[in-house]
Amino acid sequence: MIVRDKVDLPEYLELGTHARLVPVVADTSREQRITSAVMAGFMSVEEFGREMLKLVGAPATKTAKVTCFTEVVFKKVAEEQQKFRPDGLIIVRSGANVWTAIVEAKIGGAQLNQQQIEAYLDLARLHGVNAVITISNQFSSLPTHHPVAVSKQKLRYVSLYHWSWTSIVAQAIMLADHKGVSDPDQAYILNELIRYLQHDSSKVASFSRMGAGWKEVCAAVQQDVALSKNNQSVIDSVKDWHQLVRFISIKMSQRVGQNVPVVMSRAQENDPNRRLQDDLSLLINSNRLEAIFKIPHAAANIKLVADIKSRAVYVSMGLKAPSDKSRASALVTWALRQVAKCEDELLLIRAIWPGRTGDTGVLLGQLREDGKLIINDHPGLMPKAFEFMRVIDLAGNFRGASKFVEYVVPAVPNFYKEIGQYLKAWVPSAPKVEDEIRETLEEPATQEVKEQEAPLGELPVRNLPVLHTDNTLDPDSYQRPVIATSKGESVAPSVDSEAENS
Repeated sequence: MIVRDKVDLPEYLELGTHARLVPVVADTSREQRITSAVMAGFMSVEEFGREMLKLVGAPATKTAKVTCFTEVVFKKVAEEQQKFRPDGLIIVRSGANVWTAIVEAKIGGAQLNQQQIEAYLDLARLHGVNAVITISNQFSSLPTHHPVAVSKQKLRYVSLYHWSWTSIVAQAIMLADHKGVSDPDQAYILNELIRYLQHDSSKVASFSRMGAGWKEVCAAVQQDVALSKNNQSVIDSVKDWHQLVRFISIKMSQRVGQNVPVVMSRAQENDPNRRLQDDLSLLINSNRLEAIFKIPHAAANIKLVADIKSRAVYVSMGLKAPSDKSRASALVTWALRQVAKCEDELLLIRAIWPGRTGDTGVLLGQLREDGKLIINDHPGLMPKAFEFMRVIDLAGNFRGASKFVEYVVPAVPNFYKEIGQYLKAWVPSAPKVEDEIRETLEEPATQEVKEQEAPLGELPVRNLPVLHTDNTLDPDSYQRPVIATSKGESVAPSVDSEAENS
């Protein structure tokens, strides 16, 4: 159990005050107030402290003891560090293991800066502190992916982590509303902390707009001007996209009550610059940005695409087609049953065919009237997968820094609520026991070896579909999607309607 450990100040601290839920500070000391309240929450609410501190490498076991200080002053400070004063210090004791971290927080529009962070990394190394944790309204894909680039030399001895205020709020809400807090008093404290963090006076902000360079990048693509990896507006736009995607991930986690991570390769997880370079290449070569979200136990991942050229946003999920059907029309019926509750007749359903056969796509309303529209001209050929895609045409709003975010943020949760949570991956039927067992063994029939096809998720990419103003589709504009299906049989989480207004 995580409890407060009433100990004296560490020997390397000159001054420090235990973090308080209700700190007595000046009205102008908003950063100090919110930092103290959150760190006091780590000490007071066992599950909350454990969940948050595990994210930054602390030994936050059930028997660990957590102590948090604010207004800390270190005894030994180098001359270049004297103008900086950390907002807090966290100490976690688990048996003989002691883990410590310096905390620096910013609120509102205040930005973290490289000089200050590197000064704290040097300060931490000087006193044997394990980590530096920053908190601000800036977003990062993982706690280990910091929004500010620092010298790698500084990270050889001290770890650097980052939390956004919104991620802290989301973690608290997931605990309070879904996972639960065992102690009633601690549950009350956590709910009051959430109430405070969600109030405007806390200055906890959502991601609300792309940067100044977004409009420039969109205009360049529309005018067929080649983008450059060295253009700062292009780099900033990709970084803003990463922050936007992380914000959507946090909101989705809050809505379904479980962690909804952004899917990344192992190389991208280990090196945030690798992800930046990969997405820069995608933007320059294909004029689009992409993200994939993994919802626990859902039938498939959700793919989000922002296509600058078509000025549209695409949200989709894909399912592998059943292999126990003998007619393509039966598979079309199966696909239609997946979206029986969907009221969006402009939802695009695409059939993915084997080999080099082109994909076919039809709007849901049209397919409900005539299921043959999606079947190609090759007799006996069966679709291998289906993709369910919502196309959101933003037109002139696409280049708007605020309007773009306003449309994209609800796109993923709305798609999952109305379509995704009802999709079910096909599972083969269990074998049946025969009434009689043959007395003699027969040689098994030789099976025809079929040509191995590319697995779902590794299909070649084509152009995204174009939805005309008369709600018809350009048949030559289809793209094979990246489709990933869940192999588990657990029930996918449903969207919490009450959380929509959180």
